[in-house]
Amino acid sequence: MNTKNYILVEKQPVLTEDYVRWAIWFEESVRKGTRHVEVKEIPARKPFKKGSAKMIRKINYFRAQPILVSTIFLGRDCSDSGAAPALFETNVHGGRFDRSQENYASWELAEKGHYNIVERITKSMVV
Repeated sequence: MNTKNYILVEKQPVLTEDYVRWAIWFEESVRKGTRHVEVKEIPARKPFKKGSAKMIRKINYFRAQPILVSTIFLGRDCSDSGAAPALFETNVHGGRFDRSQENYASWELAEKGHYNIVERITKSMVV
């Protein structure tokens, strides 16, 4: 398996052939939290009370769960194809979109994607 390793230099991914350099950078970035593009905790919402019992039960099931949306720099190209590298990833933990994930090639795209997912989640909780 030929995995490509990347480090971040001023939010720009830079390919590195030196595995030791990558490992040291990666360990430091984990410790310092510099791999995180964004992290958003969405608190649970109050139960919804109007509507049919079935609808209320379904909506309140998702509203009752706090949600964590995390976007990080992976440090490795995780794409399946030879297209743009998947170096950043957004993961959703909890709620209606639990276990959803999106991949991005750049810091800027990862930020935009993170905000889009947070907006989609919060809009779905308004019902």
